[in-house]
Amino acid sequence: MAIGRTLLERIDHSEEESIRQLTPDTDKLLQSVLQNLQNMFNTRQGSALILPDYGSPDFNDMISRFPDAIMEIRKAIFNNLKEYEPRLKNIRVRHIPNEENPLDLQFEIHAQLKVGRNRSSVAFTTIMGDSGRIKIRG
Repeated sequence: MAIGRTLLERIDHSEEESIRQLTPDTDKLLQSVLQNLQNMFNTRQGSALILPDYGSPDFNDMISRFPDAIMEIRKAIFNNLKEYEPRLKNIRVRHIPNEENPLDLQFEIHAQLKVGRNRSSVAFTTIMGDSGRIKIRG
């Protein structure tokens, strides 16, 4: 059984897994989490019909509420991580202010990654680009 990978990754590698059983590889698991976060944060809330709260809120709708919107965005990031990324535990999300450009949205995520029965501390930074896409750095 492939522990810790997304359903699509398991389907894509199902033939390999029938041959041998994989043990969790921290680097591969971390890359899988990063890819999932990239997909999740670049999906707009409401576009996944069966999961209306999945993804990021439309930040353009929030600009008029700055700086109060920062807490709403932080909460949306936290809630998505908690609900849709079960491989992360003890999640903390913090806004990283940019005094030169207050609308530059960056958040730091600290969590523990479940690797088999162990946990490893991880940190990510989200960066919203001019295009509105969110990049995740690990």
